[in-house]
Amino acid sequence: DYVEYRQQRDIILTSFFTSQTDPQRGHTLAPDPQILAPLIDSTSNLVVLHDCFDELPVEHHRISAPLCAYQQRWISQWQWLRDHPDIRFAWLVDATDVIGLNDPFPLQPNTLYAGWENQTVGCEWIRRHSASYPQWVNEHRDRPLLNCGLAGGDRATLMRLCHRMNDLWAEGSRKDPLEEMLYFNMAAYEHPNLITGPTVATPFKSYATTDPVAVWAHK
Repeated sequence: DYVEYRQQRDIILTSFFTSQTDPQRGHTLAPDPQILAPLIDSTSNLVVLHDCFDELPVEHHRISAPLCAYQQRWISQWQWLRDHPDIRFAWLVDATDVIGLNDPFPLQPNTLYAGWENQTVGCEWIRRHSASYPQWVNEHRDRPLLNCGLAGGDRATLMRLCHRMNDLWAEGSRKDPLEEMLYFNMAAYEHPNLITGPTVATPFKSYATTDPVAVWAHK
């Protein structure tokens, strides 16, 4: 049997890119490190991929980010995980609307953990942003809607997720960056071992600050 000989670590990985307009906000993000403070203060072992900071109080890596952040992050996360075989488990989290509530580790191997919302895949918002794959939405309309702001797993599982997201970005129309949420649902539901719901995160936009079981608060 294979026995891991390298020293491994578990990390939280996030990205913060400011060079392109945020499609939901309608403007670029300000390069203000205080925006990251709630996430930094509520977690440990945080790694930030970014294109704008000189210093941060956590591990960070400045990289080029020429694409919309919703596409760029899946490329950059895959590249970073590829280059760091010392990672055992990781969470990929939104930088600005997620805070840690409970210990996020360890995780089950070969399992994908995903954020969620109190809606279904067939909700009006997804239908407005699904021009590339409307048939998939119709076929899976009654499934719980997963949220791409939270994804956890072992390194190999997350690399497969990022790779699949990049494929979907390449195959889709790329005219609507908000199709990212649809792509995430397509990619995540392909995984044979998927865990989502209240043990992963509080209900989306419930603005919770404590929870006895949820690992994360997502707005």
